[in-house]
Amino acid sequence: MGVIELRQARIIGSAGWVMTGDGSVLYQQSWKAQKLLPDHLPKGEVRFHRLDGLTATLATDWANLNYAHFLLDGLGRLHLLERAGFTLDRLDHLIISSPPSDGARRLLSRLNVPEHKIHYTADDIIYEPQILLSPSFPGLPCNYARWIPSFLRQRFGVDGTTGGRRLYLHRSSQYRRRLINEQAILRQLLPHGFEVFDPTDPNNDPGIFAEASLVVSAHGAALGNLVFCANGIRVLELIPSDHRHPYYYTLAESAGLDYGYLVGPSVQQRPDGSNGPSPYDFTVDESEFAQAVRWLVEMV
Repeated sequence: MGVIELRQARIIGSAGWVMTGDGSVLYQQSWKAQKLLPDHLPKGEVRFHRLDGLTATLATDWANLNYAHFLLDGLGRLHLLERAGFTLDRLDHLIISSPPSDGARRLLSRLNVPEHKIHYTADDIIYEPQILLSPSFPGLPCNYARWIPSFLRQRFGVDGTTGGRRLYLHRSSQYRRRLINEQAILRQLLPHGFEVFDPTDPNNDPGIFAEASLVVSAHGAALGNLVFCANGIRVLELIPSDHRHPYYYTLAESAGLDYGYLVGPSVQQRPDGSNGPSPYDFTVDESEFAQAVRWLVEMV
């Protein structure tokens, strides 16, 4: 991992794909090192935006749609930039994915980058920086480097305190892969002092996770906030069978958390090798969940 410096580069579309002056696409800088496909290119008319001086990009695939990708894949690249000796105050411009939520916007504001220096990616914009600094993807696909949690905790001044809060992260109806039997699950959790946390509430601060001792959640972007949890707290992730990915296992392991998971059947199952996120809701077995709850609350 590191930072590549380019002249006459282009930043393409909302995913922030990096293209060199000779037209080569540096797909290694993107999520999953996938090859650029025609569907990834801007559609219709595009605007070219020249950026003089020194520009850095933290843009990444899906970060404009997903809080965890914005925080981990995008802002996580800032560590590589700083380790290479490029602090934010040295930049003339910063290209970044549009924040997908209020929580993402608050984190971006805490970087204290003047608004006139920030440029957001969009489907119809191609940026042309005079000099571009492009940090590589901060880890491997679905696997987060061990330095990600410690860097983000330090950078945003959030240090886990283990305040004893027990959080259940509610997945809003606006999203896919909802837990169908959530109410039955809550009947098991609430007697143990769990509170229902709605990550979409604009008044919520990711720093709340620093006060948590237990976290239960269906797989979803809100689990990106595990980076702000204190070492050793327990996490239970509920995973749809049609969407099994190690994102938050590797994040929890890197953050020093005690991680467990429970896989529940999705209402439909796509063929093996299907690409993209699953659209299907799921359930978890209530008796298996009861056993998981016992694991959660023991010795806490």
